[in-house]
Amino acid sequence: MGTRQGCFGVALAFALSAPAAAEAAPTVRALSDVASVAPAGSTANGETLLAAQRTAMCKRVTKPRTVKFTAALRTAGRVAGNARGAKRLSRSADGRTHARAMSAAAGALAQGRPKGALAALLRAHHLKPRDPGTLISAAAVLVELEKPNEALALLARADGKATAKLRRSGAFDIRPSAALANNRGYALLAQGRWKPAGRELAKAIRQAPLLAEARRNQAHAELCQGKVAAAHRTLIAAARRQPATPGDPPKPAGELLDLAHGTAPTLPDIEIPATTPRGKALSDSLAAAYYANFEQSSALALADGEATLALNAALSNKPPATAKRLAAVLAASRLTGTTAPDPELRRLAEAERTAWQQMSHARSAAFETPGDTGENAFCVPALRDALYLQIVAYDRTMREYAVAEYRYRTAIAATVAEPALHRVLMVEADQKVAIHLASLLQVLALTGSITDWDRGCYKPPSEPDGAGYAPPGLPDSASCPAGLRDIGFQANLTVATVTISCQEASLELSTPGWLGGFAQITHSPGSTPSGLRPFGTSSNATTTVFAGPKAQSNPTGFGPNTTVKDGVYVTFGADGGVQDAGLRVDVSADVSINGTGAAVQGTTMDFTFVGAGGLGT
Repeated sequence: MGTRQGCFGVALAFALSAPAAAEAAPTVRALSDVASVAPAGSTANGETLLAAQRTAMCKRVTKPRTVKFTAALRTAGRVAGNARGAKRLSRSADGRTHARAMSAAAGALAQGRPKGALAALLRAHHLKPRDPGTLISAAAVLVELEKPNEALALLARADGKATAKLRRSGAFDIRPSAALANNRGYALLAQGRWKPAGRELAKAIRQAPLLAEARRNQAHAELCQGKVAAAHRTLIAAARRQPATPGDPPKPAGELLDLAHGTAPTLPDIEIPATTPRGKALSDSLAAAYYANFEQSSALALADGEATLALNAALSNKPPATAKRLAAVLAASRLTGTTAPDPELRRLAEAERTAWQQMSHARSAAFETPGDTGENAFCVPALRDALYLQIVAYDRTMREYAVAEYRYRTAIAATVAEPALHRVLMVEADQKVAIHLASLLQVLALTGSITDWDRGCYKPPSEPDGAGYAPPGLPDSASCPAGLRDIGFQANLTVATVTISCQEASLELSTPGWLGGFAQITHSPGSTPSGLRPFGTSSNATTTVFAGPKAQSNPTGFGPNTTVKDGVYVTFGADGGVQDAGLRVDVSADVSINGTGAAVQGTTMDFTFVGAGGLGT
């Protein structure tokens, strides 16, 4: 993680892959789009693993009590601590305006400094005391700092202010009222009030289907009421930013990744002998082809082992969002065969399997030995011809599936910039081609189809041997080519730069004087915060910052048709690591989703913070 001192405006850049086909509004892209999600009930121990978290997750943080708003503000100031830092903030550029203070709060979360974020939010409230959004955001941070009673006091004041503002559209089409309901439910969870929390969270989900944090909190409420199956379904629905109904199957990766950059293999020509003499003549060359393919498969297996070791080493040093995204992409690439989510790939796999079964039956019939004569049944022309036709049919369907699967796998590899993962994906794609060819060559060379051509009933004359075996051509797909790399989005914030590009997430931080005195939560790169607690800086709870254009503003990079529903978000862990990120743009906006993206100034952005507990699958 790099550090840059003395920086005010910082870029929040997104480069997320988008399908090539035109889409209806809105366009939503998130790192969690291809999160590995098992449908409810698909794993026998899914609910058992969730139930095992109940003891740790269903403890209240503090005893519920009513706190007045002014007392809550005083407590929040004491919790933030570092009065000198707060005073320096008020005199700094970051404390001059409400917008800059909100940006500073987001940057403090990026650095794992929740107390610094709270100080900036309190400064923003001082500058704009009638803004309910500031209080809603501060409440999320207070719950993380284990002050849910004070959080509820701030939310009660926000709920009584500017009711019309609470109902307006916000960034990502998330109304402030939905964020308020989520943060209130989040605070009620910390008080151990599961049923009231569930009611508030259900309200948030109805008002903002894109608010995955509310689903995650709702799963927490359901678990603590003993509704384990319901909690499991809700948690699965919360795994991705895309709206989902609990119990719905996950969307296939092909709907969520740009698969336009795959490559096609060049498969070798393999002559299938149509006559007995030709079969005898090809005997040696087909056996040689089989062993050549076997050697290639062995070399690829070694390469796969080496590439996997390199990938594991690379992932151990990645930020959480990158590690999760890369693991999800790897899992998506392996969803092929008859379980592939892509319907065309699944159809080709099923056709290949059916052709293999029919070929196997034909071979059994052709090489069985009748009991009376002891004569090989392959001498019967009809049986021999039936086997030939089935081998030809299998060769055709195998090639169609092998090419489609290779194109699919290499297209997924193209969405990856990480060299270690790209290497694993390419080696696994190559291995699949070798396996497909082995299925055909084994039948032709090693199962009697050739060695028994002249056994018992026919002695064919010699014919010239077949041509030499040419191994398949297996072209790599480019790693994150320009067509994917240039899909971008930028928003200028304060004290932190978050960059997402082809599944990579990185942080570049600056620490102005006012922020340096606030405590930083630190964990090793790529790790999960220690302990399993629903709240607090030692938990795996998260805070998501949504940022969108202010009403009636025309921020740089957005065209005149921009709506306030457009925007970006970043989810931070307790230690500041990026857990997820994404963007939303209506097709009416003058923004090139397939081009170089947009640059948005933080001074024209509205911010909303929402919290979610540490429940996980």
